[in-house]
Amino acid sequence: VKAKGKDVKAKGKDVKAKGKDVKAKGKDVTDDVAEAPDVAEAPDMAEAPDVKVEDNNDGTHTCTIVPWAVGRYVMNVLWNGEHIDGGPFALNIKPNEVITGLELQNETFYVGVPHTMTVNCDFAENYKFKLLCLPASGAEIVIEPIQGKSAFKCEITPQLPGPHELRVLCNGNHILGSPFLVQFEDECGALYCNLVSSSIEQHEVGQPVEFVVSTKGAGEGTLTAEVQNLDSGAIFPVMVVRLEERDHYKMEFTPGQSNKYLLAVKFNGKHIVGSPFSLEFSEPQDTNHRQVEGEGLTVAVVDKPNTFILHMGGDEGDFQVLISGDSNMKGPHTFRRNNGIYEIMYTPSREGDIQVTVIWNGEHIHNSPFKVPCCRPSNPMHFSIEGPPTETHAGRETVFKVSAKQDVHRGVMSVSVKSSSGKTVNGSVNTLTKQEHVCTLPPLNTGTHEVSVRWNGKEVQGSPFSLTVMDHPLLNKIKVEGRGLTNGIVGKECEFTVDTCEGGVGTLNVHLQGPKGAVRVNLRKHPSNDRMIVVTYTPIEEGDHKLIVLWSGVPIPGSPFLATIATT
Repeated sequence: VKAKGKDVKAKGKDVKAKGKDVKAKGKDVTDDVAEAPDVAEAPDMAEAPDVKVEDNNDGTHTCTIVPWAVGRYVMNVLWNGEHIDGGPFALNIKPNEVITGLELQNETFYVGVPHTMTVNCDFAENYKFKLLCLPASGAEIVIEPIQGKSAFKCEITPQLPGPHELRVLCNGNHILGSPFLVQFEDECGALYCNLVSSSIEQHEVGQPVEFVVSTKGAGEGTLTAEVQNLDSGAIFPVMVVRLEERDHYKMEFTPGQSNKYLLAVKFNGKHIVGSPFSLEFSEPQDTNHRQVEGEGLTVAVVDKPNTFILHMGGDEGDFQVLISGDSNMKGPHTFRRNNGIYEIMYTPSREGDIQVTVIWNGEHIHNSPFKVPCCRPSNPMHFSIEGPPTETHAGRETVFKVSAKQDVHRGVMSVSVKSSSGKTVNGSVNTLTKQEHVCTLPPLNTGTHEVSVRWNGKEVQGSPFSLTVMDHPLLNKIKVEGRGLTNGIVGKECEFTVDTCEGGVGTLNVHLQGPKGAVRVNLRKHPSNDRMIVVTYTPIEEGDHKLIVLWSGVPIPGSPFLATIATT
């Protein structure tokens, strides 16, 4: 702005924003919550834009305006109370590329430990900020505005473990990435423990299985292990011996004739990285066993025939099926199929819970009796699977969300997975609200599996779908090096490399959390080696930065790394 005098004034009150509030995709989810969530709301942060005028002492003045939101502004520049030529001026403020620095999917939340995060809401007016935690579990939430910035400091202290959904709302709308599915964990040092070496990949009958576990950095605690025969369900202890090398333990067990096992290694009662481990050996599976399966043991539809299957294998004996809780029920009726397989059918007459008991030779079979809820028919097509997972790794749980498009009647959601061999395993369902559910599949063996999600016994939209289970990533084979892991200078590009050559099949993710939020990270392949990844970032603030390196979603040994950033 050029003028002949020094009395140029810019009046802050004349600067007005005419644009609309910028809203992230998603709806206000505070109205459809079945029970009151854990919630905290920040005070209003609406302020007039900052206006500053400086005399350059050369016949010109510099006017600086700091807008608080995107949109169109009217800028009035006055000389002796009158507009200068061309005024008033229109100013259009556009958002930057990054709308928020908040990333929660790969964050770890521990029960009883405050977890602090910073949320930037630079591009919404009249900041109505809210953080909700579902389901309600007594989590303590504190929100404080950061003075001088359109940002909030959020602190959440979980009280109960389990899967939760965090909804971060600005002006009633989700910020980018919200809602976030997170896991509240019991506090322990299990994340620092990892498998060092093993012979569990190959095994011959009669030979012991040995492996070594490192607890370096985990602190004081107890390391335990057990192995489960997936065919019989029997659980056996694993011998644990402390080695001369500090924080290293040798474990050993001898499997039986079955070929599928699940190895659980825990530190202070919590699974270590990668646990439970899925083991599969070459011995043929013993098919001479009894089991019962089917949707009729999970949920039943009133006034409709419901069935389940009883596998007797080659066993001889008498079995009984008893159903109580509905005096007007039709059945149960038994139909004999081939090879010792029986189909059981029954028709409930009312809503409520019933008890299904299966007895063989006077004793309950595994998991009997079964508690089965009975519900009225409803349309399963009201539900859809949000981003169904297509790949996962052996030994890891698989979590996904299922939501309803509209209000639904009372009912039960179930999830199961069927392997290529035909074996079916049930998963678990955690209800967030009446219309939102989180499904969790247990650790699976490698191969292609079919996942089925049902509402009151009927497939929902998008079900069934295929899930490919790959070998567990070899975390200990991932190598990282470079100065960017430990230090750097503000405004200067920092670099380090990640060598995944021996890490098996997997996906590399790197996240950087600075003092004021997430920092952009760039990954590119090394020109001479496709499995060598070059990671670069340019810090904009001094202080400690946390580098999280994940291989197929699991932190590698040593992660997170702490990089100290200085100004010079």
